[in-house]
Amino acid sequence: MGRGGGEIGNNCCFSACVLFGGEGTILGTLIGAAIMGVIRNGLNLLGFPAYWQPAAIGAVIIIAVIFDQWRRARS
Repeated sequence: MGRGGGEIGNNCCFSACVLFGGEGTILGTLIGAAIMGVIRNGLNLLGFPAYWQPAAIGAVIIIAVIFDQWRRARS
């Protein structure tokens, strides 16, 4: 998948738009985009291999979803 197509899905997933039926906000999507950009830039600056970057981004999304589910279960 080329750069750009997956970014939209990542940002929406990160802001919970897709996961919870539209509960995410525009601000949340923008923050998600900023976080993903910072992570991707950081991986590039650290010399992380390009073919492993999608796996690292996926791991961040999985951790965020697990944290969000844990937080929702507590409330």
